[in-house]
Amino acid sequence: MADTPPAVLALHNDERESSELQTLLENSMDCKTSLIWSGLEALRLLQARCFDALVTDDYAPDLYIGALIERAAALPSRPQILVLGGASAG
Repeated sequence: MADTPPAVLALHNDERESSELQTLLENSMDCKTSLIWSGLEALRLLQARCFDALVTDDYAPDLYIGALIERAAALPSRPQILVLGGASAG
């Protein structure tokens, strides 16, 4: 029986970058990726399904990222959490 690929929930607010992130996770890292744009939807999915990791942008239009991280870290499944920071213009 083959190993099950890691299940990753990826939240990103930029369509082009989210597509690139999904490609990276699925092709380079052999992950099963669910891609979303809503912090509230991320919480709903994290509560409904077991994900190995949450990869999130540092901004969601509908939920403060700190609240998302806090609530995700408290779930029984304890997904690994990676926050992608935006580049600052300079």
